[in-house]
This record gives sequence, structure tokens and C-alpha cells, in this order.
Amino acid sequence: MASKKIHIPVLESVRQIIPELKHVSIDYGRIKEQAKDFAENYGQGSIKLPKWEDETFGHNLEDLELLFLFNTINFAYNDFSTGEKFETFYEGKKYRGAMALSACLRKAYIDDQMDLFKPEFLENLDKETFREITSGNMEIPMLDERLKILNEVGKNLKKYGKFRNLCREAKFKTFDNGKGIVERLVQEFPSFNDVSILNGKEIKFYKRAQLAMMMAYGRFQDEKDFFPMKEEEIAKLTVAADYVLPKSLRALGILHYDKSLERKVDSQIPLEHDSREEIEIRAATVYSCELLKRLANGYLQERDLKGELNRKLEKINVCHVDSYLWYAGRNFKDSKSHLCRTTDY
Repeated sequence: MASKKIHIPVLESVRQIIPELKHVSIDYGRIKEQAKDFAENYGQGSIKLPKWEDETFGHNLEDLELLFLFNTINFAYNDFSTGEKFETFYEGKKYRGAMALSACLRKAYIDDQMDLFKPEFLENLDKETFREITSGNMEIPMLDERLKILNEVGKNLKKYGKFRNLCREAKFKTFDNGKGIVERLVQEFPSFNDVSILNGKEIKFYKRAQLAMMMAYGRFQDEKDFFPMKEEEIAKLTVAADYVLPKSLRALGILHYDKSLERKVDSQIPLEHDSREEIEIRAATVYSCELLKRLANGYLQERDLKGELNRKLEKINVCHVDSYLWYAGRNFKDSKSHLCRTTDY
């Protein structure tokens, strides 16, 4: 029996401009090579789903709200003028970037007992209180933009009360003909509507909305009674097109930039948001990662059919690819991330 074809909205949106790439090229041979390595590492058990269960994201079921709230403002941690990254201390440990924001939110909720998960608190959150919540080595970049989003989230979240209720009403589906969790986020919370226009075509990325799904799935994969999301729902997602993944793909030789774009990225000259260059980087990232995932699963299947695997393996999904490339990107010191001032990622 033929397997049911899975509808992947972001991939289908991105795919339409891949033949039109001008500034970014994809090395398909390198994807094949890396897919073999990826499958080998996965087969050996060295690539696993991150559980997002630590001192910043917590250990309780209620932390689902924290994961969603975190992703409403999960973007831009570097000061564009100085290059300095946002940092903070929590329980004696220093955190940087996204983990620093998570630590700030957890401290406000747990230690300072602020009602962060109540829509009314978010809707009325003022600048000074938010600055106090996000205290660190400097003012968190784009503080005003983040505060505006939180106020908006508080106003619109009243319909559900909690993000948990939004998930329940969506029947824990990511995409479902306009009624899935991702679709509700981008439709009802405008800051999640991460789309760009190129040559009159709408290109969907939905970075933060999709990442919220991946994180929640990873965190509650063993809590099916609480968060009963099926594997097939994760298969409808793509990787979260951010700064780090294209950096990793470039370091691995999968993505290549033309001389003009290469100079801008390596010189850390910010790209204009929604420029062709930025859109191409993100689109090529999504498309390349989907091919990497599919080819890696193909190699695993080949080995399984040959009896070379000593244990039954689940399929490699988008969460594995996203987290692997994100963490790898932190070790590619010689590769630069593109810069772009945006609230989308």
C-alpha cells in the first residue's frame, strides 16, 4: 500500500522559488554525502531529539506555556552596532542568546512570581517591568518590538486563556486546513506570520511558530496524555529558517553564496529584511534540509533492508535535522551567520 502523501505547506511555498535562485546555490552532491554521515550518526544513537528540559525550560507540564511564550519573542540577540550578544546569569550560571531569554522568563515566573502566563498580565506589561524581566549584560536588543508583541499576545490569547487550550482546540495538529496550531498562531497572533514576497509569490517560513511545535514535541514526547501530538504532525513541518542553520549548511559545503552576498555575510553587513538575498538564504535552507532528511532516511532504510541495523529505528524527522544543525553551527567558528534586523527569527 502506498504511503499517504504528507502536505508540507512551508516546503511547498519555498519550493516555487528554488529554480529562480540567483545569489545562493545548493550543492546536491554534498547533501548526499552529509546525508550518509547524518544517517550513520543517527544509527549510532548520537543524534537525538532535544528534550528542552533543563534549569531554564523547566521540568513541569505547565512549562508548555513557557515554551510558547518564549517563542513569541525568540529573535535577535546581538547588538547590531557592537556585535555584543545578550547574556544573563541564572542560578549562578551564565546564559547567552536564546537561552538567556529563556532564563529571564523562567526567573520572572518562578523566582519573582510574575503572572507571565496570564493574558491580562502580558497585555498590560509595561516597558520598565519588561526591562527588569530581561535584565542582563545590556538591554535586550529590540526591546520595544518584543514588548509590543507580548502586549499583542496577551490581548489575543484571551480567546484561549492558555496556549495549551489553543493546542487542544487544534486537536494537537500542526496544520489542518487552517485549524492547526501553526495556522492559528500565524492567523491570530500577527507576529508569528513570518512570510515574504518575491516576484509576486508569497513565501512562507513560519520560523517561530514551527519551532514552538518542535520544542513542545521534543519536551513532551513522553507525556502523550498531556500533549498527544503524533509523529505525522511533525512531518508537516520544515526546519526553522534562522541565522544559524544556513551558517552550518554553508560550513558543510551545502550552500554557496555569490561573491556579493559572500562579502556582505563575511563582513557582517546586515541584509535588508525581505530582500531577495535574505529570502534566498532562508528558502535554500528549508529546501536543503528537507532533502537532507529524506536522503538520510533513505540510507537508513537501505541499511535496514540489508539487515545492517541491530535495532529498529524511528524515522529521522525535522526536529533531528534542525537541532543537529543548530548545535553544529555553534562550533563552526570560521563560518559567519548572515545578519538581518527582523522579529521573524
